[in-house]
Amino acid sequence: MILAGIALGFSHALGAAGAAIGEPCLYERLFAIVSLTVDYDLKALVRYKRFSTPDFIFPETTDVMHARQDFDPFDRYWQEHATPAVKSLRQLAGARTWPGFCARESQDPAKPRDEVAMFLPPLGSACLTLLFGRQNGTFSIDELSQLQMLLPLIAGLHEAHVKTVLRSGGVRETAGPPYRLVDRSGAELSANTVWRTLAGDAASGLVEAVAALPPRSRQINLPRGRILVRQILPADFAAAPAAFVDVVHEPSWELCASRSESWLAPLTHREREIVMLTLQGYPIAGIAKRLGLGRGTVKNHRLRVYQKLDITTERELFLAHLRNLRATGQNETFGPTSS
Repeated sequence: MILAGIALGFSHALGAAGAAIGEPCLYERLFAIVSLTVDYDLKALVRYKRFSTPDFIFPETTDVMHARQDFDPFDRYWQEHATPAVKSLRQLAGARTWPGFCARESQDPAKPRDEVAMFLPPLGSACLTLLFGRQNGTFSIDELSQLQMLLPLIAGLHEAHVKTVLRSGGVRETAGPPYRLVDRSGAELSANTVWRTLAGDAASGLVEAVAALPPRSRQINLPRGRILVRQILPADFAAAPAAFVDVVHEPSWELCASRSESWLAPLTHREREIVMLTLQGYPIAGIAKRLGLGRGTVKNHRLRVYQKLDITTERELFLAHLRNLRATGQNETFGPTSS
């Protein structure tokens, strides 16, 4: 029951969102609800993931929102916490890096000065996130509190939408990570096109990995640095009680492969993987687990990396990375993350 005193416009927006459950326009209706609570200039829908880089669903280009090629506090928040919440760019950037953000954004009036992310309940380890940008000024504490109070409503509509789509067996999207929904008996309820394509590729190792995934394990390595992750859904998940979602994540080193990385030109594909994981803070044991290699093999690869880059220590590797960031105009705050 809608409480007395809620504006008629909000009631209409809420009704329109409810009517859009199960339809592609649902998230546009959710943005319309938020617009009645706070003002924003720009918006984006992003899928953040625990094990790989974000997907921009709309707009398809990241140029409209905050430049994310170097450092994305929202992505880091989801990878470290994976908890639905409302967070502002200013909160996550921190007092030390926020002045740098402001200085950089002031040089480009087309970019928002502040952003807020509304992280919705995840499906598997991926989270759809509503982003709101403001080109002038920042979001106030009161506005963030209003958005936090709005989160349960937006999250509830989102979860109803997901359950409706899954119940109909309609995982129709072809973009994003490969994933499938499986019931408690092991029967596949639905899978997106990307999953089916990957499963049909014998070189991907996906079919074998699904069969070999131990009952108590939640992830297994695939060839080419991919990771198969299994997320068990709650027992009261209406669409498929106690079911699970299998998701394939691309290796996180691809985030940096898209940048200007001429300093890594002498390295092989595998050596670049190891460099990128090292820069994210993974120890040798963690790199070996991520890539399905032995520790000795990783050590040998790192030795060849040092020889090719004419360095001798991990510290020199980080310094070389920072020099490259400065040379290419990227933010120096990108670097190792806590593992």
